[in-house]
Amino acid sequence: MKNLVAITRERLETCPPIISNLSILAKYDLNITLICGGCNDTTKAMLTEKGIDVKVVEYHYGNELFKLLKLWSSLKFRQRVVKLLKNVAPDVVIIEGQGAFKIIRSAVERYNYILYVLELYGKHEKIIGKLIKKAAAVIMPEYNRAVIYQTKFGMKKRPYVLPNKPYFNLTDNDIVNLNEKYKDLLKVFKEKKVVLYQGIIAPERDLTNYIKAVNELGDEYEIVLLGKDWGALQSFKDLGYHFVHIDFITPPEYLIFTMNAYIGILTYDPMNLNCAYCAPNKLYEYSKYSLPMLGNDIPGLKYTISYHNMGAIVDECSAESIKSGIRKISENYDTYSKNSRLFYEEQDNEKIIDGIVKDVAKELNL
Repeated sequence: MKNLVAITRERLETCPPIISNLSILAKYDLNITLICGGCNDTTKAMLTEKGIDVKVVEYHYGNELFKLLKLWSSLKFRQRVVKLLKNVAPDVVIIEGQGAFKIIRSAVERYNYILYVLELYGKHEKIIGKLIKKAAAVIMPEYNRAVIYQTKFGMKKRPYVLPNKPYFNLTDNDIVNLNEKYKDLLKVFKEKKVVLYQGIIAPERDLTNYIKAVNELGDEYEIVLLGKDWGALQSFKDLGYHFVHIDFITPPEYLIFTMNAYIGILTYDPMNLNCAYCAPNKLYEYSKYSLPMLGNDIPGLKYTISYHNMGAIVDECSAESIKSGIRKISENYDTYSKNSRLFYEEQDNEKIIDGIVKDVAKELNL
């Protein structure tokens, strides 16, 4: 295997797992080309320094009023991908995301390809099912999701499980510079015990009772929401409780806030299997910096946070339950913090990727 192309329709800075896994693959003797729907200068520079050729093919999602824009953007994206694939002549193509699956399916079927399935997609299952049949490998970030796909699509071999562990770091110099760059935002982290929510601010991540609970615990604590607003921020402001919101910050810079927090929040409304069997980057971003975690009672969190004794599982519908969880963590902080870091250290994605590379090379005689 010599030439590898990775394709995602997403903006790369919003997909930390892709950045991490490409960083690992860059250690191999491979010519890697990444085709993505968008990428800021910081992320592009990070990957370019690792020898990865980043090709940005801007994708515009449009909306209900501009469906023609989305159609035009999809056609242009496919056209550029087809041309780039011909120029690179890849030995293997990695495709991420149902958007890419739908747009470029017919273009990639002539190549050896790997499906990288970050979510449990409810749409386009017919397309995914057809792609799976011919895939050299299927990769998913969570065990239960892999079993669900194996059952749903009648796969003889279960998808590889590659958790969303970050493999990008802040250097000592980065930390000095970022402490200065974000000194005003970091002030609250120095003064109080910050209970941090890190991720999209969306209705399916209801933080109402977390905000209420932290406010009721008193001035010793502060709740900080770090992430892009996807339509829920105003409803939280309307509650009348105090909280701090920090808008989306490009990886890995946002980790300067993670490393200064006291507790990390993970919460999902089990509205579908994708949420119930969540595979959050935050599990590993929090554990990287030894943060105890506060999670709600769903399989994806109960059998990580609770099983590894690195935090408290609470009822997200009860502020009292959340307060009890925070008190429990505070009383046993050192134990939970130590176990959180152990959870991070025990996960070896480099070993998993090495196995996948060897298996695919063997199967395809590359």
